[in-house]
Amino acid sequence: MPDAVTPPASEEEKPENLSPDERSQEEIEAAVDKELGLPSKTEPESQGDETKDEEELEESDEDGDEEEEEPPSGGEKPKESDGDEEAEEPEEPESKDEKPEAAEADTSDLWIEVEDSEGKTRKLTLEDGVPDDFTFKNDKQLFDILQAFDEMRNILKERTDSIEADKDKAQEETQKAERQKEVENNLNSEIDELISAGILDAPKAKPTDKDFLDDPAVKKVAEVIDFMKDNPTLRSFGTALQVMTKQQADAKEKADRKADNDSAKDRGGKVGGSSATAGSQAEAYKSGQFASIYDIPVEV
Repeated sequence: MPDAVTPPASEEEKPENLSPDERSQEEIEAAVDKELGLPSKTEPESQGDETKDEEELEESDEDGDEEEEEPPSGGEKPKESDGDEEAEEPEEPESKDEKPEAAEADTSDLWIEVEDSEGKTRKLTLEDGVPDDFTFKNDKQLFDILQAFDEMRNILKERTDSIEADKDKAQEETQKAERQKEVENNLNSEIDELISAGILDAPKAKPTDKDFLDDPAVKKVAEVIDFMKDNPTLRSFGTALQVMTKQQADAKEKADRKADNDSAKDRGGKVGGSSATAGSQAEAYKSGQFASIYDIPVEV
């Protein structure tokens, strides 16, 4: 009998563990790629195309996101919002030196009554003037009315000037009080610093005590302030204290020198123990002035 013919095995039925000689080159490369985890070269090209399409789709999505962030057409970028609307700037306070508005003068009594050419009595006020429909009787009435308006304007000017003067005076007094308050605050600060430095003595009495003004330290401060009033150029309490102290020391030194000179003259007038001063004459002798001869003073 002829030997049975074994049909050739299909590609799926080929054993994987064949000898290298029995494998084709393509099978060997496929096995190596599988071991390394690489895509098989025997896979259809459609699978690679699908992968490529997916990558292009992802890149297009990213490009789309970037394009959405671009500014709108026209080259103008959208204005970024700060969240809240910008706060309004605070109004600047009015300056103290700014002159307040003057009150308007009263004009309620500045008016005249006249008759027009038709005999109607009309009331003409300084505020409204002569109405357009008023007709004058004659030229004399025209000049009289114009003169009356001039007088009313002068009265209004006097009232306005008086109001302005009162406003200026009140403002000046206010500024003067503010300056005086500032001077007092500066003086108090200087006095406190001098007391802290030990140059001035601190008052022992309290301001509420009855004898506060009799305190030596308070008297010293009052003396310096009076000295500053007599010398307006001295604005600093400390400077005024130094100047006053020096003047007082100079005056005392001068008085001491004068007293020493006078004392020296008195001592120099006594000659040989005599109590008579220089240039004086001895008292004349009177009969019966002494009880005995031994009582008569004799100059040696």
